[in-house]
Amino acid sequence: MTANGGAIAVISASVMAVVVAAAGMSLDYAVAANMRSKIQSLADAAVLTAASGNVNVQDKIAAANEFFDKSASTKLLSQLNQKLFSIDTNDNSISASISANVDTYFMSVMGIDTIEVAVAARAVPVDVGNKVLDIAMCIDASGSMQNTIDAVRNNATNFEVDLNAAIQQRGLTEFDLIRVRPIFYRDFGGNNPIGPGGIMNPYNVNWGGNVDKYPNGVQWRPAGDAKNYGDDVPLKAANFYELPAEASNFNSFVNSEDASGGGDLPESGLECINEAIDSAWLQVGDPMPGAPGQTVRQAYPAIVLWTDAEVQAPGFSFNLLNPSYPSAAYMPRDYGGLLAKWNDANRIDQERKLLAVFMPSGLFAPNWNPIKQWPNYMNAGTLSSGNSQMIAKIADAIATIKQASPGVALVY
Repeated sequence: MTANGGAIAVISASVMAVVVAAAGMSLDYAVAANMRSKIQSLADAAVLTAASGNVNVQDKIAAANEFFDKSASTKLLSQLNQKLFSIDTNDNSISASISANVDTYFMSVMGIDTIEVAVAARAVPVDVGNKVLDIAMCIDASGSMQNTIDAVRNNATNFEVDLNAAIQQRGLTEFDLIRVRPIFYRDFGGNNPIGPGGIMNPYNVNWGGNVDKYPNGVQWRPAGDAKNYGDDVPLKAANFYELPAEASNFNSFVNSEDASGGGDLPESGLECINEAIDSAWLQVGDPMPGAPGQTVRQAYPAIVLWTDAEVQAPGFSFNLLNPSYPSAAYMPRDYGGLLAKWNDANRIDQERKLLAVFMPSGLFAPNWNPIKQWPNYMNAGTLSSGNSQMIAKIADAIATIKQASPGVALVY
């Protein structure tokens, strides 16, 4: 071999070593880049999952950690040197900061055993909007309930503003539309036929009696006069009022009513609940009132009831004698039929429905017990608290409903 040939061989060997080293480094970096991509995907998914959940701050962080740990391979987890999830309370976003040391193969020959990769991810909740709250107010309007009627009146003017403020205080997004439907109820057939001296204003189909016929007061009615079962009017219902646009109409309807009638127990509370269930609830996908071309994206239907009395059981015989009593096609004659209407998704949203009841603590009312077992029933508090803290207590009840998941967006 000539001198020149030897020099060329040495140069060629050197060049080849550099090429091989460069190729090896490229492979190591490719492995690291692939690992970084996997970690980024896991971090993105973890913060999106946590941000979508309706849980408190610590639970969001726990949810992100749990998702990441269950989704990552054992090898990937062993290479992590930092995994940190944090919450920014200013916008309720959740961020991830994750780094790992990826083992090298070729570069280890040069004393470089690992390549560090780091990723960041941040998910911000985005309100999906068009959030609607419908409240059907079932109000016992018999003679002892004036305090409740006064409380509704006192809160009617600023109901929507005050309730949205209370909702936000509980960490929830306000409603874009609140609608209220007040329904006053008394008796369809509550005057039990037990004779003189048994209860106030008894009426017996066989001998007649004194009947409290709201609004005309106590009147004597002869035997067999079916018109005299219960109160006039036993149930008085408005349509939904959109707030704040129809606040004055809401005020007018409530101000037109005073506590009267009754004078006996029980009352027609289940008939009021039945009327409320059949309300014209807004559901997801319905046209959004006041927003042409838009649809309802979150629907929260709630029945809120105030009473100090037991209810008549479905199918109560003296109700059925009242010619104004609803037909069986409308008002079920047993608890099972009433529950079936409550569980009918075509009538009312099943995921976020609510039946919240205010009644005195310790009230002996066995006919209420089957209703207390219904899905999404809650004892919202005593009747007194439902009057004096009406807005706060309703907000507390709404906060117990399963909240619609907000939209989330990744921000880099």
